[in-house]
Amino acid sequence: MDQKEREHCNRSGRHAEALFYPEHSGLDSLRLRVEEIDRDATRILPDGILGSTSGGKILVRDTSSGPVPETAIYRVTLSLADIERRDTSTLLRGNLVLFGKPKSLLGDFFRSAAALFMRETSF
Repeated sequence: MDQKEREHCNRSGRHAEALFYPEHSGLDSLRLRVEEIDRDATRILPDGILGSTSGGKILVRDTSSGPVPETAIYRVTLSLADIERRDTSTLLRGNLVLFGKPKSLLGDFFRSAAALFMRETSF
């Protein structure tokens, strides 16, 4: 997860719902629950399969200590929400959709406008 995605994750907290769509089209999506979102970005990508050098979507550069992400990446710990599907112990690569609190576009606009007004009127 990069910095912009991290800001969106602030709207999702612990126990938020998520959907995982596996890269392989023959597999069903998985309902997940967010257990934890790290506060600090990871320095080394622990799962090399997620890196671009292994076909993943995270841009990395290879170093002697392992793949290093080119942008800030935050680890999200998830658990299966479906009790009956807990037997899946395979490693899957795919896309994750996190569900969070709705956010008003007008609210962002007014916050930006107020910040601009305060910045420009202060001496």
